[in-house]
Amino acid sequence: MASTEHLEVLKGPDWNQWRAEHPGITPDLTDISLLGLDLSGKNLQGADFSRTKLDGSRLDGANLSRAHLQGASLRGTSLQRADLSHTDLEYHTLDKVPLVGANLKGVNLKNASVREANLTACDLTGAKLEGTTFSGSVFSFGRLVAANFRGVVIDGCVFEECDLSQAVFDGVTYQKGKFDKSTLTLSFFRDAKLAGTSFRQTKAHRVTFRGANLTGADFTGADLTSSDFERVLAQAADLSDSILRKACFKEADLRRTILLGALLEETDLTQANLEKIDLRTPKLKFPNFTGARLAEAVGIGASLRGGNYTEADLSKADLTEANLEGGIFQRAHLEGATLRRANLKRARMSGVLAPGADFSGTNLFGAECQDADFSGTDFRFSNLVGAVLEGALFKGANVSHADFSEAKLGGSSFVGAKGEGTKFTGQLHLKLVLAAGSFLSSSKKKVEKVEDRKELERKARVAQLERQSAERDRSVASRSPRADDDSTPPGAPPEKK
Repeated sequence: MASTEHLEVLKGPDWNQWRAEHPGITPDLTDISLLGLDLSGKNLQGADFSRTKLDGSRLDGANLSRAHLQGASLRGTSLQRADLSHTDLEYHTLDKVPLVGANLKGVNLKNASVREANLTACDLTGAKLEGTTFSGSVFSFGRLVAANFRGVVIDGCVFEECDLSQAVFDGVTYQKGKFDKSTLTLSFFRDAKLAGTSFRQTKAHRVTFRGANLTGADFTGADLTSSDFERVLAQAADLSDSILRKACFKEADLRRTILLGALLEETDLTQANLEKIDLRTPKLKFPNFTGARLAEAVGIGASLRGGNYTEADLSKADLTEANLEGGIFQRAHLEGATLRRANLKRARMSGVLAPGADFSGTNLFGAECQDADFSGTDFRFSNLVGAVLEGALFKGANVSHADFSEAKLGGSSFVGAKGEGTKFTGQLHLKLVLAAGSFLSSSKKKVEKVEDRKELERKARVAQLERQSAERDRSVASRSPRADDDSTPPGAPPEKK
C-alpha cells in the first residue's frame, strides 16, 4: 500500500524539493488511484507505481527514469517530453498516448501495445521492442539507433527523418511505409516485405536488403553506397537520382526499374534480371553485368564504357551508337542485337555469340574476338582494323566494305560470306573465298530467276490446258441425242432390218 506521507507530498507543490532533500528514499506510490492527476515536471525517478492507476494523468516532462510500473495502468496518459529511460513497460498498453520528445532509452517495451501513438522526436536508443505492436504510430524525427524491430508490428507507421543507424528490420512487414530522409547506415532489412515503401533521400550506406521484397519501392535521391541488394525483388522500383556506388545487386530482379539519373559506379549487377531496361538514363561507371539478363535492353547512344558483360544476355538489345569502348563481352549473348555505329574499340569479345546481330558501321578497332560466332551478322562498313578474330565464324555474314586491315584471322571461317569492297592485309585466300561467295551468290540468284521463269511458264501451260478442257466439256454438253438411238443402249451395235 502507498505511503500516506509520500502521497500527500506528491500532491503538493514541494515534491521536487522533498526529493532533493531525501535522495535515498524510494517513493512508495503502489496500489493507489492517481486518475487524472497532473504530475507534469515531477521528479519520479525510481518511484514505485506498481499496480497504480495513472489513467488520464498528465506526466508531461516528468522524470520516470527507472520507475517501477509493473501492473500500472497508463491508458490515456500524456507523457510528452517525459523521461522513461530504462523503465520496464513490458505488456503495457500505451495506445494513442502522446509521447512527443520522450526519452525512451533502454526502455523495455516487449509485447506492449503502442498503437497510433505519437512518438515524434523520441529517443528509443537501445530499447527492447520484441513482440511490440506499433501499428499506425509516428516515429518522425526520432532517434532509434540499434533498435531491433524484428518480429515487431509496424504497419502504417511513419519513420520520416529518423536516425535508424544499425537498426534491425529483418523479416518485418512494412508495406507502403515511409523512411523519407532518414539515416539508415548499417541497418538490416533482410527478407523484409517492403513493397511500395518510400526511402526517398535516405542516407543508407552499407544497408543490407538481402532477399527483401522492394517491389514498387521509392529510393529517389537516396544514397545507397555499398548497400547489399542481393536477391531482392525490386520490380518497378524507382531509383531515380540515387547513388549506387559499389552497391551489390547480385541475382536481383530489377525489371521495369527506373534508373533515371542514378549513379552506378562499380555497381555489381551479377546475374541480375534487367530485361528491357533503359540504359540511357543512368550514369554508368565500370558496372559489372556478369551473367546479367539484359535481353531487349535499350542503350541507344548510352555511355557504357568499360563495363563487364561477361556471359550476359544482350539478345535483341538495341545499343545503336553506344560507347562500349574497352567493354568485356566474353561469351556474352548478342543474338539479334543491334550495335550499329557503336564504339567497341578494344572490346574483349572472345567466345561471343552474335548470330544475326547488326554491327554495321561499328568501330571494332583492336577488339579481341577469338572464337566468336558472327554467323549471318551484318558488318557492312565496320572497322575491324587490328582486331583479333582467330577462330571466329563469319558464315553467311555480310562484310561488304568492312576493313579487316592487319586483323588476325587465323582459323576464321568466311564460308558463304558476302564481301564486296572488303579490305584485307594479305589474306588472298579470304579474298578468293569472298569472291567465290559473291560469284556463287550471283549464280544462285540467276538460277533462282530461271527457275521462277520456268515455273511461270508451267503455270501458263496448266492454265491453257484447263481452258481447253473446259471448252471440250461445254461442246459435249451442247450436242442433243438422236431419236433412233433412244432405245439403243450406249455402245450397242445398230439393229439389222
